[in-house]
Amino acid sequence: MLSLGKNKRLKSKKDIELLLKNGSKIKDGAIILIYRPSENSPTKMAVSVQKKLFKNATDRNKIKRLIREAYRLNQDLIATDKAYHLFFIYVGKEIEGFDYFNKKIKQLLIRLNSNSKNDEQKN
Repeated sequence: MLSLGKNKRLKSKKDIELLLKNGSKIKDGAIILIYRPSENSPTKMAVSVQKKLFKNATDRNKIKRLIREAYRLNQDLIATDKAYHLFFIYVGKEIEGFDYFNKKIKQLLIRLNSNSKNDEQKN
């Protein structure tokens, strides 16, 4: 069963600051994924939508819900032997449909796996 409970949400201010400072970035369309390997916790994620671009909180919340749902459905694309802290940032100027977010999140997670494999081969 695919779920996205509290234990899979990135909420620690310290972890988020560390992720933003030292994380790697992948961009696909209007979504930026900042990621960092996590040593001692399972894969956790957070979502952000800029208030500057979407003044109404209902619009921001709708976009965050759509991104979280797309991630929930595609989280099995992340390699099970790895754990990450993930931070999705939406920088688009329009509210897209679920199909758009589902496609982009899927592509980002596939690229995340290929980037981590490339990093392993370099070391």
